[in-house]
Amino acid sequence: MCTSIVINQKKTLVGFNFDNPGWKCHLVTKNKAFYISLLVGKLWEPCFGCNSRGDVVNLPAMNPGVKEGYYQAGPSLHYIDKINLDLLLERISFSELVQLVQQNPIYNEKHHSLQAQDSDKEGNVLQIFPGLGYKILAKPAYSVMTNFQLMKEEKDHHPWAGVDRYDKANALLKAAKTDFSVNDLFVLLKAVAQEEGGAPTAVSFVYDIEAKTVYYCENRHFENIQTLCFEQMGHHEAK
Repeated sequence: MCTSIVINQKKTLVGFNFDNPGWKCHLVTKNKAFYISLLVGKLWEPCFGCNSRGDVVNLPAMNPGVKEGYYQAGPSLHYIDKINLDLLLERISFSELVQLVQQNPIYNEKHHSLQAQDSDKEGNVLQIFPGLGYKILAKPAYSVMTNFQLMKEEKDHHPWAGVDRYDKANALLKAAKTDFSVNDLFVLLKAVAQEEGGAPTAVSFVYDIEAKTVYYCENRHFENIQTLCFEQMGHHEAK
């Protein structure tokens, strides 16, 4: 499944592997945003990505055995995918999202079990676990999320929970030097990419927030990194 990484060293970098279990998806670059959009029902919904303001959002799956965040219906309820979309499209600010999560329960959509690791331009991190709670990490040295929740200990992990990816990423980040670079983060993403199984890695991206630049590749072609600079909103091959 997915791996989300935020690292704050000399610069703030955010990396993400989208491991696709079979969803129809495509990349979208418009309005100074970059995101992976999934076909949900009959609609394309942005689920993972970043914007020129410096916000990064993602929705890794949570262990489906976790029942606390299951769907409830109501016109005034807050659903994790909808609030993430509001942040990505700059309808709300990161601080407004934090306040919303602090003051309201967050729910999953029907038949979904999702969580989030969102971050802002300063490298602050908000982790959201519907039905379980949230964590606010003020500019941590690094933060990793895969596909198991981090609010309470789980005795049994789902086969795709990604504990191995989580442990490997944390070990590599613990040893990271202050000059940790975009290339270094791609090396890490490659190390935790899924080559086979039910959810091979379909998109990998690194966001250099200060440079307002996204570097990305598809289907584990780490030798073919593409570049998108929000200041230019144009594509060219990375040097």
